[in-house]
Amino acid sequence: MQVTPQAAPKTSRSDWQKAAESVARNFSTEEFATQLKVQPQTIRAGYCRDGHYLNLRPIKLLNRRLLWPAAEVDALIAGRTVKTPAADDIAAHHARKASNPAKLPAHIARKVAAKAQRPNITTSDEDEALLSGEVVSFRVSPRQKGSIDGTLAGLIALAGVCAVLLAGGLPT
Repeated sequence: MQVTPQAAPKTSRSDWQKAAESVARNFSTEEFATQLKVQPQTIRAGYCRDGHYLNLRPIKLLNRRLLWPAAEVDALIAGRTVKTPAADDIAAHHARKASNPAKLPAHIARKVAAKAQRPNITTSDEDEALLSGEVVSFRVSPRQKGSIDGTLAGLIALAGVCAVLLAGGLPT
């Protein structure tokens, strides 16, 4: 008796299988960074700050990981334009980040507080501030170790006076 091999029945791929494959074809932040030849933190910082990175918006998973759409990444690398995120989406991103201060990372909270304390001085107010003896505060980078010596403080003050002179000079 001779056995003939039977061909396996062809199964058609369902729509959900096709969708699962397309979802699986996304890049992690590290893979996306490798494609663009940048550090992953560059991408994360851009997304945190602007709500997108080079007009790409990631898919945020429940475990807080970001997946970047492969089709859009490929288009970006090929030099084609990528759809710009809607202004409403970006505004919603910023509002969501600012809505719950408890979720705000400590370093971002410090930056927001520092920006709120910065004086908004126009050119006419600069002259008055320097003449009244008001101290204009500046901040050394937190990564820098040590303190500012007298020479550096003098140079910074000289730069401030030069800026005022260039803006219109000191009133006489």
